[in-house]
Amino acid sequence: MQRAIGFANNNPAHVFVLSIPDWGAAPFAEGKDRQKIAAAIDAYNNVCKMTAEKFNTHYIDITAAQRADGNKKGFLAADQLHPSGKEYKKWAVQLAMQAKNIFNIQ
Repeated sequence: MQRAIGFANNNPAHVFVLSIPDWGAAPFAEGKDRQKIAAAIDAYNNVCKMTAEKFNTHYIDITAAQRADGNKKGFLAADQLHPSGKEYKKWAVQLAMQAKNIFNIQ
């Protein structure tokens, strides 16, 4: 986090942390313990959120929306594991909207 803040000219308000997606929501996880995967993802994201708060940076939860779309056609790459461009676009819009609000961009 300190390195990211350094890249942002030591301004933590210019740093955005995005949660990680839940690969257990994807068809690739068929036969795996999806609840265990989700719990591990949630624990990791919670540490990231607490770290973002500690360093006064911004945290964006993309995981909840990704879980909702994680099994939908068009939101996954051909490997049925990685997000598609459509999913990445959702995340980019979330980031852009938050940045727009924080920086008062018209």
